Amino acid sequence: MEAEGAISASEQRAARRVGSQSGSDMPTQALRTASGIQSYQGNVVERLQYLLEIFCNMVFVPTLEAFLEMCADHLTKEQIPTDSYRN
Repeated sequence: MEAEGAISASEQRAARRVGSQSGSDMPTQALRTASGIQSYQGNVVERLQYLLEIFCNMVFVPTLEAFLEMCADHLTKEQIPTDSYRN
C-alpha cells in the first residue's frame, strides 16, 4: 500500500513537470465546445513543440553539424558538388 502511494505521488509530480495533466485528462463534455477543443489542441501543440525543440537541439542539429564536419574533413574539392545541381 505504501509503495503504491509513492508510485502514484511520483507519477503526479512527473505529470505536473511535463504539463501532461491538462489535455488528455479533459472530460469528453469539454471537447463538445469550441473553447474546449481549442484548449485541447493548444495543449497538444505545446507538448509537440516542446518535444521537437528538444529533439532538434539534442539530436538533429548536432548530427547535421557532425555530418558537415566529416564532409569537410574527408572530401576533396573535386568530390564536392558545384552549383550545377541548383536549377
